Amino acid sequence: MKNKKGFSLIELLAVLVIIGLLLLVVIPAVSRLITSNDEKDYNNYLTIIEAGATSYADYQVDNLGGSNDTGCVEVTLEELIEEEYIKEFNHSDITCSGKARLNNNKGNLDVSINLTCVNDKGEETFKKEEITDGTCVAFTPRDDDGLKNKLISNGVGSSGNFSRPTSTSDTYIKGSNPNNYVWYSGKMWRIVSYNDDYVKLISTDIITSIPRNNSANLAYANSTVDKWLTNVFLPTLKDHDKFLVNANWDVSPTGIPSSAPNGNNVIQRKVALLNSYDTSKMGTYLDTEYQWLTSNYKQGSSSTIRIATRGGSGSLSDRAYNYRSYYAIRPAITMKVDTYVLSGSGTASNPYILEGNSTNIAPNTLLNTRVSGEYLYINNVKYRIINVSNGLTKVITVDKLPTISYDSNTSRYSTSSLYNYLNNSWYNNSLGTDKNLVEVNGSWCDNVIDYFEEYNSGCSIDYTTGKVGLPTLGDIFSANTGGSIGNFWTINPYANDNSTPLMNIVTTSSVSTASITSSVSVRPVMYLKSNVAISSGEGTEDSPFRLKLN
Repeated sequence: MKNKKGFSLIELLAVLVIIGLLLLVVIPAVSRLITSNDEKDYNNYLTIIEAGATSYADYQVDNLGGSNDTGCVEVTLEELIEEEYIKEFNHSDITCSGKARLNNNKGNLDVSINLTCVNDKGEETFKKEEITDGTCVAFTPRDDDGLKNKLISNGVGSSGNFSRPTSTSDTYIKGSNPNNYVWYSGKMWRIVSYNDDYVKLISTDIITSIPRNNSANLAYANSTVDKWLTNVFLPTLKDHDKFLVNANWDVSPTGIPSSAPNGNNVIQRKVALLNSYDTSKMGTYLDTEYQWLTSNYKQGSSSTIRIATRGGSGSLSDRAYNYRSYYAIRPAITMKVDTYVLSGSGTASNPYILEGNSTNIAPNTLLNTRVSGEYLYINNVKYRIINVSNGLTKVITVDKLPTISYDSNTSRYSTSSLYNYLNNSWYNNSLGTDKNLVEVNGSWCDNVIDYFEEYNSGCSIDYTTGKVGLPTLGDIFSANTGGSIGNFWTINPYANDNSTPLMNIVTTSSVSTASITSSVSVRPVMYLKSNVAISSGEGTEDSPFRLKLN
């Protein structure tokens, strides 16, 4: 039997000494490697925070100012993560907090960061402090950047000029195409005049078609259109208490369309219609493909109103008034003279952009926080926002669909073949994957409306539920602006009888009737869900929003 000899004590001690020496070398090296990797991760995260904060700055122009301004904004790490500019630190056992300070100095952006990270035991693992003082002051607009002063200093270009008919009158903008464009609240406007108290603008869009009044009374004050502009349209304008000012609107009758009103009937409003005198002073740049209503009527007449007509230099026409008729409405507003202009030169391609109306919209902004008039894409088709209510965003197609009959028997939308087509075939085949944006139980007001009645902005009788509807009479953007749009169906029957025709909009921006078997164009209307968010785009006609679900 062989003798099995083990390690001696000395040999074991020698091995232990060698292992100990190796550990003395390896452990610090491994520790340094781990620390180095952690340090690298922290520094990479600082770079990510800086990039995210820089992107955030693009949507803080109101507070940072522009290339000739200075301003400062701070944003917390939690806000950058919540708004998806950055992600959380990529170590599950590490929690980081902090903030970034953005300083704009005449177009040069400096980003400073405070960052503190701790492990799950509450032990601090990283700390960096670049912000050591509490001074961070947002940009304050200068007087010379107010809308009135900006307009005067920039001028109105070679196709426009300033005109002041009398020493006490407003200064008017005249010409064929002056540089007087303003982007405000999702719509394009044109400056028509100014004085020491306000700048007056008119929408480039026909916003709706409604009756002037519900009776033969020609007075503008408290008329149907006056109440619609004040109670329905004004609340849709962005921060109107901040931007707009109550001003005197002279709605007195005049002898001839271009004569100055006599001042006997003056109302105070933020939004109204231009009178015929103001319209006559503008020049050809107000000419459009359509005609629209002015606020006053012919002096000495109980049945003659004033219409701005097409194809002339501020052309006006006297028309026999019929309170049963619908008229195209083109709102005008009075804006504060010191409203800050962020950017722009007043041209159609580069309009004045006002404070709070920047077209840099932060990604993931909910669509229901935006305003009436802004443009968006649904499956690459262009729509506009009508309004936002109860968290849902109501939108309408900009262009029409091909002509189609309403039904062969019924004038009620909920049971019509057009309802069936839009809510099934068209919905399933035309929206692609963007169907998931649409609220499937939208509520549609298909009241019977006799166009001899006063326009009623509410729905007092009937509701229909569905995915796709049609414009309601009096909806924002329910008017026909002429050109290629043509007639299109509304959702409201003319009378509650299956044999009677439905209401439809005609090319003169008015309302008429058509047989339910007639072929008329369609402009679908939908409600978008409350969690629809903006993924890209500016909300303008040239850069509509792209959408996604949050």
